[in-house]
Amino acid sequence: MTATLDRVSVWRQLTCRIRTGEDALIALRAQHIRLGKWALAIMQHPSFKGKLDVAPVELVQITTASLGYPDGGFLKQIYARARDLGLDLCPCTVGCELRLEYDNQPLGEELLVAMEPIPACRGELGIFWIGNDEKGPWLYERTGDFLGYWGPDTRWIFALTR
Repeated sequence: MTATLDRVSVWRQLTCRIRTGEDALIALRAQHIRLGKWALAIMQHPSFKGKLDVAPVELVQITTASLGYPDGGFLKQIYARARDLGLDLCPCTVGCELRLEYDNQPLGEELLVAMEPIPACRGELGIFWIGNDEKGPWLYERTGDFLGYWGPDTRWIFALTR
């Protein structure tokens, strides 16, 4: 079933307090979060900057299939459809903030943060990917290439535009 804005509800509200990659790294290491080297590269990139205000961001969790792509879709399509529904890309710090605050994430759950891709290692674009496994919570990176293809069950986090 394809989502419509009236069927999309706020999954979680998050207050973004991280301003820099260094802030993020300190906080994530203090909570013993496993970090991928490409996620670290995203945090160290000059375009990784927090919001100036601390207004809460309302987050929505949605699958590729529910965005209208039952067989999966390209990142460019997924982002465009979400925008058509009134969803927006998350500020770049949301991946770090969510990883820090989502301490009850179910075992085996993986979420992709819909964000403007940021160059990671070797200049490849990346977006944040958060999960929890038998070793504990982690923050990694997945391709942010707009030609990247995502399966129907991929779970996305978008910001709800008000």
